[in-house]
Amino acid sequence: MIVGKADSTSYAAARAAMRAVPVNTFACPSDPNSSVPFDGPIYTSSYMGVTGNDDWNEADGWGSNARNGVFAVYSWQRATSRKPVRISSITDGTSNTLAVGERPVHQTAGWGWLYATDFDTLMAIPSNDDVFGQATDEASPPCPRPSFFRDDVVNGRCAHSHFWSTHSGGANFALADGSVRFFAYSASNALVQMASMNGGEVVLEP
Repeated sequence: MIVGKADSTSYAAARAAMRAVPVNTFACPSDPNSSVPFDGPIYTSSYMGVTGNDDWNEADGWGSNARNGVFAVYSWQRATSRKPVRISSITDGTSNTLAVGERPVHQTAGWGWLYATDFDTLMAIPSNDDVFGQATDEASPPCPRPSFFRDDVVNGRCAHSHFWSTHSGGANFALADGSVRFFAYSASNALVQMASMNGGEVVLEP
């Protein structure tokens, strides 16, 4: 069957239809916002791809732009072609490399759209977001920068800017070998090392 190119109207309709479909696999049962769509409706994800540990300022944007993780991105640098990540690319070892982690949906700030990229479904460890949550008045001090894996509260002002979960004491991460491990918040430093897929870091047992 030969399929012609979609026009802008049909493309927009397809995008609207796609984002209105909930995917239970991406909703953590302990995340109270995970099954609550944004207006549209736009369904959400409690999980984010790990972009690496070398978050950098690309075109005045921070937060998801690490370059050395399994889901490294080049959001604005479209002229740069990036080779796909293969198992052979993960020279730090698949059992030592993070691929996906938890961050509860943030309904107040509007983060967690399932079909979107960057801060909705991708984030660095640590993250250096310097826009969202960076209030300038004394009553609302800026969120920590860089922002490491640590505990938080649902819809907290800075809860969008780092990996965490509503589980007690830590969060689940999927590793590049396909396994899932629960890491306590005390393992924050180890997770920074494990966010890179090819940095050669020595990862101490969390």
